[in-house]
Amino acid sequence: MVGCSPLRAKCDFGKAIRQDEDCIAARMSVDEIRRTRGLDSLNYAMFEDLEDAIGLPLDKLCLSCWGR
Repeated sequence: MVGCSPLRAKCDFGKAIRQDEDCIAARMSVDEIRRTRGLDSLNYAMFEDLEDAIGLPLDKLCLSCWGR
Protein backbone atom coordinates (compact mmCIF):
# COMPACT_ATOMS: atom_id res chain seq x y z
CA MET A 1 0.00 0.00 0.00
CA VAL A 2 1.22 3.47 -0.88
CA GLY A 3 1.25 5.70 2.21
CA CYS A 4 -0.67 8.59 0.68
CA SER A 5 -3.50 9.18 -1.75
CA PRO A 6 -2.53 9.41 -5.44
CA LEU A 7 -1.23 12.84 -6.43
CA ARG A 8 -3.49 14.34 -9.09
CA ALA A 9 -2.39 17.98 -9.36
CA LYS A 10 0.61 20.25 -8.95
CA CYS A 11 1.34 21.78 -5.59
CA ASP A 12 -0.18 25.25 -5.28
CA PHE A 13 2.83 26.25 -3.18
CA GLY A 14 5.44 25.04 -5.69
CA LYS A 15 6.56 22.09 -3.56
CA ALA A 16 7.53 18.71 -5.03
CA ILE A 17 5.21 18.65 -8.06
CA ARG A 18 5.21 21.71 -10.28
CA GLN A 19 3.02 20.56 -13.21
CA ASP A 20 -0.19 18.53 -13.28
CA GLU A 21 1.34 16.44 -16.08
CA ASP A 22 3.99 15.17 -13.66
CA CYS A 23 1.29 13.40 -11.63
CA ILE A 24 0.57 9.94 -12.98
CA ALA A 25 -2.83 9.87 -11.28
CA ALA A 26 -3.82 13.01 -13.20
CA ARG A 27 -3.72 11.02 -16.43
CA MET A 28 -4.37 7.41 -15.37
CA SER A 29 -6.79 5.62 -13.09
CA VAL A 30 -5.42 3.53 -10.23
CA ASP A 31 -6.19 0.39 -12.25
CA GLU A 32 -4.34 1.77 -15.30
CA ILE A 33 -1.33 2.60 -13.13
CA ARG A 34 -1.40 -0.92 -11.71
CA ARG A 35 -1.66 -2.59 -15.12
CA THR A 36 0.99 -0.45 -16.86
CA ARG A 37 3.43 -1.15 -14.05
CA GLY A 38 2.78 -4.90 -14.09
CA LEU A 39 1.56 -4.96 -10.49
CA ASP A 40 -0.73 -7.59 -9.00
CA SER A 41 -2.41 -4.94 -6.86
CA LEU A 42 -2.13 -1.27 -6.03
CA ASN A 43 -3.79 0.39 -3.07
CA TYR A 44 -3.44 3.90 -1.73
CA ALA A 45 -4.10 5.19 1.76
CA MET A 46 -7.33 7.15 2.02
CA PHE A 47 -7.70 10.70 3.32
CA GLU A 48 -9.25 9.36 6.50
CA ASP A 49 -6.09 7.31 7.10
CA LEU A 50 -4.04 10.52 6.94
CA GLU A 51 -6.42 12.27 9.30
CA ASP A 52 -6.19 9.40 11.81
CA ALA A 53 -2.39 9.16 11.52
CA ILE A 54 -1.63 12.83 12.18
CA GLY A 55 -4.57 13.73 14.39
CA LEU A 56 -5.63 16.80 12.42
CA PRO A 57 -8.98 17.23 10.67
CA LEU A 58 -8.85 17.28 6.88
CA ASP A 59 -10.32 20.80 6.74
CA LYS A 60 -7.11 22.07 8.39
CA LEU A 61 -4.85 20.56 5.69
CA CYS A 62 -3.97 21.56 2.14
CA LEU A 63 -5.08 18.66 -0.03
CA SER A 64 -5.16 20.31 -3.46
CA CYS A 65 -2.40 18.11 -4.92
CA TRP A 66 -4.62 15.12 -4.11
CA GLY A 67 -7.51 16.66 -6.02
CA ARG A 68 -9.52 17.75 -2.99
